[in-house]
Amino acid sequence: MIYRRVQWTSPRRPLRRYFSPPIRLLLCLVQKDPRRFVWIKNLSIKARDILPSTRTSMARSCFRRLWPSRIHLVMLLFGLLLIAIANAAFFTPEDVPGPPEKILVSPASDTSMRVQFFPPLNVKPEGVNGAPVIGYKVEVARRVDEVQTFSVAAIGPILAGGYKVTFKNSRGIETTSCIPWNASEVAFEMALEELPNVDSVGVSRSALGAAKNGFVYTITFDGAYLVSGRQSDLLVGDTTGCRA
Repeated sequence: MIYRRVQWTSPRRPLRRYFSPPIRLLLCLVQKDPRRFVWIKNLSIKARDILPSTRTSMARSCFRRLWPSRIHLVMLLFGLLLIAIANAAFFTPEDVPGPPEKILVSPASDTSMRVQFFPPLNVKPEGVNGAPVIGYKVEVARRVDEVQTFSVAAIGPILAGGYKVTFKNSRGIETTSCIPWNASEVAFEMALEELPNVDSVGVSRSALGAAKNGFVYTITFDGAYLVSGRQSDLLVGDTTGCRA
């Protein structure tokens, strides 16, 4: 920055000197008895002013030339305020970040998996709630398979016969074909997995007599899609239509 003062001596008061206000970035050159001002900025002439009638008003002319009026100053401050408000409106912090997008889970090994995802949509570079998101914590919850029991029992000894099993879930209501009363766990499992609304189950059978004159089947719904997790309805057995 260049600060200079214009200095001259009044003819009426030779011992008294007068100074103009400080000049910022502009150099006001006065040669001999000044009759005009030459305004130079960066070594180039910007303007020429005729000297006022009195030397007292010369300083005022310099001041008016170098400093804006009050109206210009108010307009400048108002413009800066509008820019600050616009910048504040551009970024509005949110309470929490949105969920990640396009999640992809793939096996990495027998005991690990790979999780890939894109950042949430509409997250501004300034961050969320005043701070940028610097990382994500991935938690894996192991699924708890639904386990049900199905008992085959009778008052007296069972010599022959069969039954049907009906299963209901969000995919619909389906019924198996007739299952022999003493079917093995493999036969019972295959009958259930033939249903369109069941993708996979695991079945185990108790010894004879766990239920009165019959068996108790334990069914684990371990399907990945159709019977994943908790099931809201139980297996229902019915002997209608099966040979006694």
